[in-house]
Amino acid sequence: VNYRYTESPMAHTILPSQVSVSRGSFLIITGQGFEDTDALACIFRQHKHDEEVSTSADFISPTKLRCHSPTVEEPTQGTVHVTVNGVDETVDGVALEFTEDAVIQTIVPSRGPVDGGTWVTLIGTGLVKGLQCRFGRNDPVPSFWISRTEIQCILPPLPGGVSIDSLGIFIFR
Repeated sequence: VNYRYTESPMAHTILPSQVSVSRGSFLIITGQGFEDTDALACIFRQHKHDEEVSTSADFISPTKLRCHSPTVEEPTQGTVHVTVNGVDETVDGVALEFTEDAVIQTIVPSRGPVDGGTWVTLIGTGLVKGLQCRFGRNDPVPSFWISRTEIQCILPPLPGGVSIDSLGIFIFR
């Protein structure tokens, strides 16, 4: 029987730092002391309800791992901790915010030139920093956060061979 001393894990950053309450999201946590063990997990603590949920983690490197966030019932603040042995965990977790789902109610202007370049304002609820806009099948473009009810995106050019009829706009983290 052997016992091995290991470095204590530390979590430094998490991306994204805001996730939806109703959809789990993949998260990348950077830190140190991560090991590829069967017990590698992320521990999600909600401050509002003093609840804790653990999910298994995917080892990427000694300084990076991937977790999937749980769903929660309402917007809340929390922290994410890491354990490599199922017993000990990071002392200071990294902050994670669970936010309401983004809903777009109005798009201004509702039309633009096929060459793109128009600033488009999206008005709705649950709009957070870091969202991206995708117009039709175009590649996503970054949004510019104004408030929790307004973001702006620059309309990309319409790709060749696509109908000029209406295109859906999608926002995502």
